[in-house]
Amino acid sequence: MKLDLKDKYLQALIGITILGFILRIYSLSSQSIWMDESFSMNAAYEILEKGIPLLDSGAFYGLGYLLHLYLMAFFILLFPDVWGARFLSVIFGTLTIPLAYYFAKTVFDDPPFRERFNKGFLFALIIAFSTIEIAWSRQARMYSQFQFFFLLSLLLFYRFNSAKNFKNLVYLIISSVLSILTHPFGFTLFLIYLFYYILNFKELILVKKVLLDGFSYFTELRQRILLLTPVLIVFYIGIKFVLGYNYIDISYFTSYLSYLKSSYLPYFYLGILGLFFLNYKRFSLFLPSLLIPFLFISYLIPLLHYRYLFFFLPLLFLLMIVSIEYISSLLNKDYSFYISLILIVLLSFNFITLLPVSDYTLEKETPQPDFKNAFNFVKENLNENDIVITPYPTVARVYGVDVDFVLDYNPSKMKTGTIKYLETNRDWYTNTAVLDSLSFNQTLETQKGFLIVDTFYLRRGQAEEILVINNLTKMKDLNENLYSGVSIFNLPQDF
Repeated sequence: MKLDLKDKYLQALIGITILGFILRIYSLSSQSIWMDESFSMNAAYEILEKGIPLLDSGAFYGLGYLLHLYLMAFFILLFPDVWGARFLSVIFGTLTIPLAYYFAKTVFDDPPFRERFNKGFLFALIIAFSTIEIAWSRQARMYSQFQFFFLLSLLLFYRFNSAKNFKNLVYLIISSVLSILTHPFGFTLFLIYLFYYILNFKELILVKKVLLDGFSYFTELRQRILLLTPVLIVFYIGIKFVLGYNYIDISYFTSYLSYLKSSYLPYFYLGILGLFFLNYKRFSLFLPSLLIPFLFISYLIPLLHYRYLFFFLPLLFLLMIVSIEYISSLLNKDYSFYISLILIVLLSFNFITLLPVSDYTLEKETPQPDFKNAFNFVKENLNENDIVITPYPTVARVYGVDVDFVLDYNPSKMKTGTIKYLETNRDWYTNTAVLDSLSFNQTLETQKGFLIVDTFYLRRGQAEEILVINNLTKMKDLNENLYSGVSIFNLPQDF
């Protein structure tokens, strides 16, 4: 696709990409990090110290997140801790805006849409100003990066099936591998490809020819090794993923479905409707691209986190545009673009952010306590012989506080769970000693220092310790809301 800088839509794309970048980078490190961000940052610190994400406990963190972690370590090396760690997501979140433009332009680049209607611009507009897109582009996690590579892989897959040549196949393989090295959800891409070819089985003959022609170029051993290395890495990650997977006997299908219908009401229904306005080739790409990840997350992932849906939400946004375009064309073909633009703005009014803000609420399953102020308070008031107790030593590390003892908790909603490493009495992330109930009571009575807990811990911690904490006198209480409050207790405590 040729770039024409005189194209008014391209000029507008550059403008909204700049605005999208400003919304994503504004006051980037002011909001406190949350628990999972600290896990990623802790692994990035270990990469900077050891070269690999090997935790002090001896555990290896994030085999399926390697690309994200190494990139994060690089940006932490260049910029201040939290800002640098989050800037990686800002980059990919911003790049997703022009990617959305070219995704829609490529997939729908045929008459009469090319001249009369620009889905690419409308798609980029939603991505640029969507609150959820901005919010997750400001987190030190892999979600924004994975969304970018997921969409890029689908775009390259569509291009490969439109013009089957080995160069397009190589680009597709590289992007798919990068997706998997960002998040294990990248394996859903291969299921999507497979489902597409089941629906378009005649295209497999042409794919076979491309593969045979392409591999004929790799005659020397060095070239074959170079080609097979990323495939073997992905294969190894896949085997580890399958063997170590925590399979579940519970389905979150209805929970995720209810979330989509309640949180993205117009997008959900108009997006589903948009599937029926597609031709067969597009339908056979969009259907598995939505359905397979949704079923995968609903039936195979042991945790209920609505953020897991984030990476394929843009496809729902684009299908909503398809529905709106169809409705607008029925009203007036000549002004369908402007009608669609007005309808999208009206429907998206409660889902967009137009002015920069520093704090974003993610979701109820992603607690966001004000750890920043809590640990900064402790750091400022910590005396030489004081100790620090908290369930979150990785958060404390980000804010420069050394933790002496860790409280055990269940990080998932499964019946059992612990943050201990194997059979040891040490924390999985930092190898810090974990207090049992007896030691915890004795420490509260005899040691000077601080105890920092949040409401998430009070829901998932050990029952005996929670009972004790609920009867302690708080020194400071930072309650953002019921789900994300954080409390500081001064030690020693009298019972």
